[in-house]
Amino acid sequence: MKCAKCGQEFTGNFCPRCGAAVPKAFLGVVTKGNFVLKWQHILMGVGALAFLGVVFLIVIILLFGEIRDESSSTLTMSMVSGEQSRSQSTTESNLESSLDESSQEDASTGKLRGRGESDNGRDEPQYVNCSGYVAVYNVRGKEFSETPWMIPTYQKDKQFYVEAGTVEHKTAVTVLSQELEHTGWGNYSGHLIVERNDTHEQLCINVKNFIIDPYWEQENESLLEIAMTGNYLAEFNQISDYYPVDNQGKKVTLEDGVTVLVTGKSSTLGRSSKENTIDGIAFVEQGGTLQEVSACFHPDDLTLVY
Repeated sequence: MKCAKCGQEFTGNFCPRCGAAVPKAFLGVVTKGNFVLKWQHILMGVGALAFLGVVFLIVIILLFGEIRDESSSTLTMSMVSGEQSRSQSTTESNLESSLDESSQEDASTGKLRGRGESDNGRDEPQYVNCSGYVAVYNVRGKEFSETPWMIPTYQKDKQFYVEAGTVEHKTAVTVLSQELEHTGWGNYSGHLIVERNDTHEQLCINVKNFIIDPYWEQENESLLEIAMTGNYLAEFNQISDYYPVDNQGKKVTLEDGVTVLVTGKSSTLGRSSKENTIDGIAFVEQGGTLQEVSACFHPDDLTLVY
């Protein structure tokens, strides 16, 4: 604004040079302008606050959406995890039930393995009231070239078991009681009180000498499978295309008709003939004495005789 008295440009209500007052008409305009400017500033502030409020609201909505999604995802994962846990629990329960039923079925059908071997993990085998047979276990020596084979019986002396007699291999018995001790994983040692099925005499035998199935009567099993169950006598006759061999794979010469004590399944590792899968001891007459010749045999060359 220009002062009407001295011509000085200024703003406000009084001229800074001459001190003249601004005319009332101009004063009203200036006052009105200041009022308008003031309200413009207020409206701009309100608009800015409204804009910030909208932005803040949008941010809150987005955050709420993420939290809800995360909660929903967590709930879904929890539901899936719970369902998996229930499914796994059901599966394990069914498996345990199946194993129990299998164990009960084996017990009822005479399929227990015997010899103190667990039939279910590491659980102690239950032989009481089971019928089975007394059988040799892991035997060696010339005394087993002739039959019948005799197995020691025992009597308890305090905490010890001492030999008290013998019982014939293949004797049918029924178990009355058992005293077993866990020796590792699924193996147990100890003794059984059994009753002979023929004379009803009660005997104490080593659990290793007790089996359920008479492996010497298993017509549908191969001699190799029988060899994995227990010892037996067989007659050798060369039928297959594989000679008996020793542990180094060298040929062992034997005459037909020789008696062989089968001792188990042989290891073919490192030998040229991997078809000879049965370990045995051949009893050979040399110079009027009976000699033991260890060899690995082909199953087709052996015939079970005892």
